[in-house]
Amino acid sequence: MVGIEHDRWVNAFDRVAMIERKSDLLKPRLLPRKFHYASRSAWSTGAGYDTLPQDQQPQNASLGQVRTRLRAESLLIGKFDVDAEVRLRAFYPKPGLSIRYQTGGKTNGVTRTVNAHKKVHRYAPNLMPTVREHGTILDGRGAFLIEETVKGETATRTELETLIVPLTQQLHAVHQGVGIADKKASSILGQRARERWEDFVKLHDLDPQLHQKVKKLLDRDALLEVSLTHGDLVNSNILVDEDDFVLVDWEWAMMKPIAFDLSKMIINVPDIDTTLRNVQTGLGEVGTRKSHYSFREQVALALVQALTFYKRQLHRARKAKRLGPLKRQTTKRVNALSKLLEAA
Repeated sequence: MVGIEHDRWVNAFDRVAMIERKSDLLKPRLLPRKFHYASRSAWSTGAGYDTLPQDQQPQNASLGQVRTRLRAESLLIGKFDVDAEVRLRAFYPKPGLSIRYQTGGKTNGVTRTVNAHKKVHRYAPNLMPTVREHGTILDGRGAFLIEETVKGETATRTELETLIVPLTQQLHAVHQGVGIADKKASSILGQRARERWEDFVKLHDLDPQLHQKVKKLLDRDALLEVSLTHGDLVNSNILVDEDDFVLVDWEWAMMKPIAFDLSKMIINVPDIDTTLRNVQTGLGEVGTRKSHYSFREQVALALVQALTFYKRQLHRARKAKRLGPLKRQTTKRVNALSKLLEAA
């Protein structure tokens, strides 16, 4: 997103001020200070700038300035900030805390993160950041949480190869604690999955053999194992600090097929087969029973589901001006799907 409008930033600062006034952890600031902003980032101090994710630290001069009374030292507006109400993060370097804020009713990402935290911390206490406080503003329309800021850098491909087994072992502990259910594919993908797949095929130059394999896979309507999943398991959400790692950004956490958690990662790994073996080592016996899709097939179904919602993703990408990333991601999904089903 390039050049967020000044009024949008004023709105973002206002929301953070509301949260600071309501919070028991954060004290409002009495004196105003200057914030610089550029692209999706705003900062008032060097420490605040350093707390921003490295890929969101603007290298050029700021595009604008705002004077405001905030205890926060930096803000980051969400990359899919396309709704009427702003979605954001705010950072507090000295106490090591950060705010997440967005709207969206009972299914918004903040609420999903808080609900996941209650379960994950019980069964894998070091797997996700600690949520210290949560609540709402704007008569319940806006939800926020305050969590401990995690130190670390995004996992490299080499680090991911080492971490994938212990990471999935901790996820497996969560699955066992929360419980694992068996569900048919049609109850997860929906009755119109086959129709949506046909729509996707019409919009893309797809290999006819791959098309037939996907139809055959959908028609089987076998079982999948379902439990609490992270929902966005990609390298950038795995932070590494020396020998420790934390899985962050749980805003898509929900009850879904366990294998679906791998779908976003699998499109970026150089060796799909090795990654599948490593993940299944950590996750246990997912996809090993005859009544179920194999683990490989379950990951393929996750990619099929994502591709069948291409029209919805296209609309959202246009609003957020992210058509390029969507095109690249769609190509990666199709290539990974082809690899997963090549032996079918």
